[in-house]
Amino acid sequence: MKKYAFGVDVGGTTVKLGLFDREGNVIDKWEIVTDKTDGGKNVLPDIAKAILAKLDEKDIAKENVEGIGIGVPGAINTE
Repeated sequence: MKKYAFGVDVGGTTVKLGLFDREGNVIDKWEIVTDKTDGGKNVLPDIAKAILAKLDEKDIAKENVEGIGIGVPGAINTE
């Protein structure tokens, strides 16, 4: 069973996403607009939607995703 991972780079203008196989090969890459309204509360839900749409497009089961790495600029408030 082939395994995959996603990489996510959250920027102030766009969120860049990549789909990779277990060997680190790029399967696909794309970007979505960073929705900064309401203090950015839509950023994570938008990322989730984009990833779920890509899984559907590529006919990949959620069980075949080993992880998602997210990079964000600046300090993060864990609360």
